Amino acid sequence: MNSFNTDEETNKIIMKYSHIKVKIYTFNQSRYPRVDKETLLPIARTLSNNSDLEAWYPPGHGDIYESFHNSGLLKMFIEEGKEYMFVSNSDNLGATVDLNILDFLLNPPNENKSPEFLMEVTDKTRADVKVIKLKSQSF
Repeated sequence: MNSFNTDEETNKIIMKYSHIKVKIYTFNQSRYPRVDKETLLPIARTLSNNSDLEAWYPPGHGDIYESFHNSGLLKMFIEEGKEYMFVSNSDNLGATVDLNILDFLLNPPNENKSPEFLMEVTDKTRADVKVIKLKSQSF
């Protein structure tokens, strides 16, 4: 999933791997208009003006479900018989499928129905905290 800020660069990188027999799919997350703090009105003037990208913001990781659906990829993968999807941030290069979770999905305990959605989460560490530095202003 890309934002309008990363899509072009991602596609350039993917082209480097076009000779490999692996299909890489991408899709864009939604974009929402920024709001002027004084007027509380949207800054964006049109829906399609890509030259004014500063007037828009990408909503973040939580948009994956709606954007994946809207891209048409969900429907395509279901029609191809795909049942599971592994999602990881690209900055988490060590991410892998936890085989315990995969076993739970494929062999639910007590012959129960497999869950429709399952998420592995971990506690946040100090390395996960982003520090925002603000410019000091004199008043």
